[in-house]
Amino acid sequence: MEAMRACPVPLPRRGGFDAGSTPANRITVNRKIEMNILLSIKPKWARLIYEGKKTIEWRKSTPNAYRPGMRVYLYESAPVQKATGYFDYQAFYAHLNCNRPEVNLKEIDDLVKQGCVPFENLKAYQGNSDRIVGWIVKNPTKLDIPMDLADFGIKRPPQSWCYIKEKI
Repeated sequence: MEAMRACPVPLPRRGGFDAGSTPANRITVNRKIEMNILLSIKPKWARLIYEGKKTIEWRKSTPNAYRPGMRVYLYESAPVQKATGYFDYQAFYAHLNCNRPEVNLKEIDDLVKQGCVPFENLKAYQGNSDRIVGWIVKNPTKLDIPMDLADFGIKRPPQSWCYIKEKI
């Protein structure tokens, strides 16, 4: 699979630029602030990622901004409520439409196994969306000391995921 190319001007947050932003104040890949992602995830899925069993994370969307070495921090929901680790974001693996009548379960069986989620659950998760996206999980790393949301400069966990800035 060909790697996804970097977006020339990455979005500073999932919803896009603020209405008043100009090209001069947008964050770009080659400045001194790098963007990463904070992803909300249930503790059982995070555990499978750290164990190396879950190598695809299914989401309804994928980041528009991509740069080599981008990290996805895993914010575990209750009862943990901390970022416990991260993985390297390698772009997305596959768009999957579970609602197509011609979906061949044998063809996507490997994707389902890599994501550790049964096909029927993926179909229910997709709901009325036109597709779900498999994010490739590479090099999962558990942090020695979990991080609070304040460490990322935010007050609330994202419903699914959000961009975060990391000074380098």
